[in-house]
Amino acid sequence: MYVFRVFGSLGVRGARITAARQRIVLAMLLLEAGRPVHPSRLIDAVWEDAPPSTAKAQIQICISTLRRALADAGLPGRIVTGPAGYQIATAPGELDLQVFNDLLADGRAAVRDQRPADAVLAYRRAVALSQNPPLSGVESRVIEAAAARLAERRISAVEEFFEVQLSLGRHDDIVDELTVLAAEHPLRERLWRQLITALYRAGRRAEALAAYRSARQASVDGLGLEPSRSLRLLERIVLNGDSMPGPPVHPAPAAVADPDVSVPRMTPADIPDFTGHAALIHRLRDALCGRDAAPEGGSAPVVIVTGRGGIGKTTLAVHLAHQLAEHFPDGQLFARLGDGGSTGAVVVQVLERFLRALGVPGPAIPDDLEARAAMFRSVVARRRVLVILDDAAGEHQVQALLPASPESGVIVTSRRRLAGIPGSRLVDIGAFSPADGLELLAKTMGRQRVDAEPAEARRLVEQCGRLPLALRIAAYRLNARPHWRIAQLVERLTDDSRMLDELVHGGMGVRASIAPSYRGVGRSAQRLLSRLSILESADFPGRVAAPLLEEDPATAAEALDALVDARLVDVVALPGAEPRYRLHELVKAYARELLVSDEESAARIGALKRRLSA
Repeated sequence: MYVFRVFGSLGVRGARITAARQRIVLAMLLLEAGRPVHPSRLIDAVWEDAPPSTAKAQIQICISTLRRALADAGLPGRIVTGPAGYQIATAPGELDLQVFNDLLADGRAAVRDQRPADAVLAYRRAVALSQNPPLSGVESRVIEAAAARLAERRISAVEEFFEVQLSLGRHDDIVDELTVLAAEHPLRERLWRQLITALYRAGRRAEALAAYRSARQASVDGLGLEPSRSLRLLERIVLNGDSMPGPPVHPAPAAVADPDVSVPRMTPADIPDFTGHAALIHRLRDALCGRDAAPEGGSAPVVIVTGRGGIGKTTLAVHLAHQLAEHFPDGQLFARLGDGGSTGAVVVQVLERFLRALGVPGPAIPDDLEARAAMFRSVVARRRVLVILDDAAGEHQVQALLPASPESGVIVTSRRRLAGIPGSRLVDIGAFSPADGLELLAKTMGRQRVDAEPAEARRLVEQCGRLPLALRIAAYRLNARPHWRIAQLVERLTDDSRMLDELVHGGMGVRASIAPSYRGVGRSAQRLLSRLSILESADFPGRVAAPLLEEDPATAAEALDALVDARLVDVVALPGAEPRYRLHELVKAYARELLVSDEESAARIGALKRRLSA
């Protein structure tokens, strides 16, 4: 039926494409149909971590062979070459994946437009079209990851289909299929909720309770967590024999979105090479989804992940959010707050994005912050959503973006310790252990390359201060230069005056990750940071701040505390003794640059003399 097939066995009507590399390249092109695919992505998909020196030429041969195969099948000129890479052209209705996406969009639009019968038809066609596992038989880690994402979209479409069926009172029609799917996907709570609802509405109360017990056991065995609050509430409804009203397909008031229609997925993509923090992730999952996750007062549980720039706060938050997707089936909202601009203006804009993503039409969104915040709380009060607020500058940015119901959850990342959010749990991310640093290098540049130079790899981890961002940049630079040995980069990093110049790649840079924290402190703290770089000892007492700044002790202590709050200076805990402080290796390199650019030579020498005579 379809000219190009992605679901089931990859294929093109009338063409025989059996070579493994050609099938990988064809799969990559079809997944991005209508958009160019850069040759480097094709090389990664075919050879993963070890491409040969002739990889680019071999990709060109694959493209030429595919063009001939398509031409022989009556499809000439379908693969074109442009500045951004190779692109395959497909007409409407030719590619099953595009048809699936269109049907899914039609089904959602029909729900929004109060056309449930049309929604059922669209969803039924989308589910039937995609019933075979996508991209089967294509052996590539990149393709397998894409196939897993397609399978996830397909099961989400099935869940949406069941919601429409339940809203129409067709619970008897879907019980059998829900039973099978819940057994196949035991960690998808939404399927269990739908199955329990369908059984209960069908008068099968004992079976509904048995389904809840199965769902709970699956969650405990598979995740080590109790079921979500909403699933436990559903069990109580069944136990008490309470009424269970069917979910509406459309919003009652026009200004508020239907919680069963708009399911935002705003969280950025997870990274496949996430490393470390296993125990911390387990604690955070429990804090957001455990039996006692919701604080007293009925507000949403909030976890705050804090640490210096480049330590991996956002990466951890995104990774955790993807792991918790099934516990928050009504969507994920993501916003990068930052520390610039008017706080009120930033929050107003974020609230508008959130409300639109939740299905509230633009004209219905009020203009002022308080009204938008109130509407946001009203909309999410009927949902289980996860809110991720990245790089918050302070509590003032967060308060208006917090759901007021315990069914939702919030993850906040910040360079500062935000201790003023009631009921929140604060966790601090530190630098990697040496073992985790080596593991990240192995995942990003290949274990074979790390094992070939183990001593140099360990030294690279330490030169990067075991900072995840610095390690990724170093690995990416080495990936971009396969002719370099690790020892070459290690040698280049030994020059303190050029260290931060070396740790830059593809728009990422350690210097750029430190700069926002530096800009966020006052001038006295900035001057103190630069002068601290002249200290030779690994750590230092707080009393050195006053002579370095030529200020009274109280003013100097405030400047030092500001640097600690901004995560530019670390406190070395010494119980029962005077606290000592330390500069991270890369922050010290940044401070030395400031000293050279901002201070006159005489001033630097004078500051050093004052320190030595203190």
